[in-house]
Amino acid sequence: MRTCRVRYSALIVMAAVCLFAGAVPASGADFKLTPSITLSESYTDNVYESRLHKKSEFITDIMPGFSMIYTAPFWNWDLDYRLDYRIYDLHTKSNELNNYVTAIGHVRVVDNTVFVDVRDTYSRTSLDVIRGVTTDSSVNQTDANDLSISPYITLSPGGRMALKAGYIYRNLYYSDPAAIGRQEHSGFARLSHQLTPKTNIFANGIYTHSITSNGVNYDVITPSAGFDYEYATQAFAACEGGYSYVRLKKGSYSSPYWNARLSYPYNKYVATLGTGVSYDADPRLSISERRNISARLDRTLERGGIDVYGNYSEYKNVQTNKDYSRGYEVGGNGIYSFTQRTTGHLDLELDKLEGTGVGYESGYRCRFGTGLVYQMPYDLSVGMNYNYTANRGGLANEGDINRFSLFVTKRFPPINLSYR
Repeated sequence: MRTCRVRYSALIVMAAVCLFAGAVPASGADFKLTPSITLSESYTDNVYESRLHKKSEFITDIMPGFSMIYTAPFWNWDLDYRLDYRIYDLHTKSNELNNYVTAIGHVRVVDNTVFVDVRDTYSRTSLDVIRGVTTDSSVNQTDANDLSISPYITLSPGGRMALKAGYIYRNLYYSDPAAIGRQEHSGFARLSHQLTPKTNIFANGIYTHSITSNGVNYDVITPSAGFDYEYATQAFAACEGGYSYVRLKKGSYSSPYWNARLSYPYNKYVATLGTGVSYDADPRLSISERRNISARLDRTLERGGIDVYGNYSEYKNVQTNKDYSRGYEVGGNGIYSFTQRTTGHLDLELDKLEGTGVGYESGYRCRFGTGLVYQMPYDLSVGMNYNYTANRGGLANEGDINRFSLFVTKRFPPINLSYR
């Protein structure tokens, strides 16, 4: 018998819909609802992502969804929702019912002074933050709900000076009991000064108290300062530096903090460089530090575009003060419009993983993808995709994966309401 796993994110959608419905009658409000549905049929030759237990499968996906936009004098709300009912035609797995939600709200409590930002996302995520891959199967994945609520104030004590200060509540939940969820309570302040119309300097301070589901609570304090300079369209330089202090139940940890980005356009090219430090929410660790360097080059074409990129990341377990993985990534993407209605894409990525901690493997991975989309009348589109993944080294046990899919998407006319 086929079974379905119903995610609790359905409650989030219902609450959001009620919120929208209750907010629409406000004077001066505009409301837009755009429904859509996608039907797809896929074939994979390795549904378990395993070299030793390869099984072929045909997968049917029925994906209704909608986007909602609500604007009013005192708040804005955006909501995107998609339901994915997945049927495994050869019964290699139980059927699945997955929800994907992105809800964003901005409330103006007092004009130009007091605000509240709300954001909630619910989706599938990889249990391996280093690999960061959410494949079309459910292998090594979990549902994650990430909710944040932030009331804050903005003040202008001087003509060119601005102060922003507030509080952030964050709740990160994983459906997998082995994953480590958390609640975070943060206070922040940012003081900025405009030196010129294109140059700003600033000082930041943030304190975060984290309560994890495995009982490893900690505090992080990060003071920093920096500047940003925008000297042309798509041309900017930004740099921020400071120090992070982590206080654990047993011991402490401190490390330099930085975040820098540089973007430079030349003719039809745009080059972007970046580097930074962050404390990522690794589902398998209470607290981890990620250091990253990235580079990207975009080229605009008359009928499309090409980009190439490279990334290097290293991860440290803050509790043990030891590195546990490094990742190298190079790749490229291309999109081209053959006709006014036909668009194709081509993607290639090569990864090298070096696991130095227990449970983190080393190996190589190559991913290739291509596809076509044809736009038909009445907001109807049909297309096909092919994806190939090759795993080598310590990842070879996952085997190689071929996946081919056909899909059709229908976007319905939007429903527009305006209240004046």
